[in-house]
Amino acid sequence: KATVSVLNWALGKQAAMSLFEVGQTWWGRPLYSLMSLHAAYPNSTAVTEEEVALAVAAVLAALVAAVCGARWLCFACCGRAAAAAKLAVLLGVLAWGKVQVDTSAGALVPDPSRIDAVQEFTGEVTPEVFTHRFRGHPVVARKALKGLERWTPQALAAAYGQPGNTAAMQLGNVEQDAAGYGTYALGDFFRNMEDPEWVKNNTTPEGGVPYFAEENSILHRGEHGPEYMQAVSDMFVQTLTGPDPAFHFTDVFMWAGPRGVKTGLHTDWEPTNLLHQLYGEKTVYVIHPHDTPYCYPSEKYDLGSTVAQVDPFAPDFEKHPLYKKAQLLKVVIGPGDVLQIPAGWMHYVHCDTGCISLSGRSFNARQTAAYLPVVLGAVLHRFGLYRAESTSGYQRDTSGTPTAATGYFWNAVDRLGQLSIYKPGEEYHGV
Repeated sequence: KATVSVLNWALGKQAAMSLFEVGQTWWGRPLYSLMSLHAAYPNSTAVTEEEVALAVAAVLAALVAAVCGARWLCFACCGRAAAAAKLAVLLGVLAWGKVQVDTSAGALVPDPSRIDAVQEFTGEVTPEVFTHRFRGHPVVARKALKGLERWTPQALAAAYGQPGNTAAMQLGNVEQDAAGYGTYALGDFFRNMEDPEWVKNNTTPEGGVPYFAEENSILHRGEHGPEYMQAVSDMFVQTLTGPDPAFHFTDVFMWAGPRGVKTGLHTDWEPTNLLHQLYGEKTVYVIHPHDTPYCYPSEKYDLGSTVAQVDPFAPDFEKHPLYKKAQLLKVVIGPGDVLQIPAGWMHYVHCDTGCISLSGRSFNARQTAAYLPVVLGAVLHRFGLYRAESTSGYQRDTSGTPTAATGYFWNAVDRLGQLSIYKPGEEYHGV
């Protein structure tokens, strides 16, 4: 009896952890994308209310079966035939949930044989261009943005160059390498980001160049903060949300850096992800989800995203031979361009000149609910219980301030019982 109890506890715990991994891969992402598509096209015949309801029911049934199944099987240890029968039922329910989600979500990703280039659009830009006309496709809207004069390095240095106004910046490719972070004065950074001598003097021995990457912590600062936040809001009304952003959560992330800074190979989870190029030029490579296995997805944690093992800037084909099969779609974007990177598409970026960009991301309440496993994973990760290796979630400067774009999120998690895997004030570098 004691042995059965121990087995029951151990198997139940293992099943719960395995469920989290399998559920996120099998159901979380497809279901999230399915609900995203339905939210974007409530009157579309591509995905009906019944399909969404069936997929949700399938996932709930599979979750209940997986949680209860391990404990259920433990009490059948003495009867092999009964255990086998119960295991078959459990696996059948899990498979049924998987099939229902896959069937419903089948129209989400375009046929890879029909996409051989990033499409271009030159007409009037509205959110419907991305959410309807080019749904699921990488597309760049050329010269779509106005009022770019406030987004030059000189303008940003004037707006945010007050003494003591600093920010943490990436030093290298955090997605694939053991890159670190450093803290820099914003005024100095923006004034000198195109000065080769300053860049050289601030490059690490490993080649890491200061990169203000995926940050949303500065735009509201200082006397010019309201002006810039209003400019972002106006931009998003044009490209992302439309005039009525009800029931939508939007987020903005700034990217700024000298020539040569890089963003490594990864996917993002948001259903709508638009890269607004404000200054300079950068080259973006996107890879169809069909080719994701060729990129060798890693276990490195990055909130809601999937990071590749392959370093796209120096691929090791002996270590990652299948990467040769991945089809790379290349696009160069310049000031005023808006690039849509669909959810699930691997991509990486190289700045050809000094660059400043804003990422605008949007999701509604239903889409958020479908992705709750990712939120749970973030909490477990923050406490060191899930995927300890991280790209940016643990990064902090010497004052204990989170340096990643998710800083506000981690602060909120830290306040839940004041738990942390390290003490505030400790300097943490690398991954």
